[in-house]
Amino acid sequence: MCGVDFSAEMINVANQINAASNIRYVHSDVFGLNSSHFSGELFSKVLMYGALQHLNRGELERLLNLIIPFCEEHVLFVFGFIPNQEKKWRFYDTFLKKTKALYYKISGHDLIGTWWSKHEIERRFNSVGMQCQFADIPKGRYGFPYRFHVVARRK
Repeated sequence: MCGVDFSAEMINVANQINAASNIRYVHSDVFGLNSSHFSGELFSKVLMYGALQHLNRGELERLLNLIIPFCEEHVLFVFGFIPNQEKKWRFYDTFLKKTKALYYKISGHDLIGTWWSKHEIERRFNSVGMQCQFADIPKGRYGFPYRFHVVARRK
């Protein structure tokens, strides 16, 4: 098993609270990964939680094309806690949040990062030969009104 994070502090935390002989952590930007990081191992699962919002639209396909060669034929991708474009205003639900949203929009950014539509994610997974299913976050859980998860497999 291998965990990757661009934050050295998060790698240190992972090593402190989740160290095990079968887990290795790599300090790297995901786009800096190459075969030397993986020692020939192929992955059966890829989990990316709360991170897709930090990628822009062009980077998702690039990420998938980078990771897929390191995966088994029947790999399972789980990308969780994705900001839902269609439900964006459920997050920006107060005057203060709406004001911040406007400020960030004027500056060319968004407070959350990239908001994704399910259709857009499905199109990008399909472009690399994968099909996906979506799951909304259950009511009452943090982020439920405006985030979702995606599970993808090769076709």
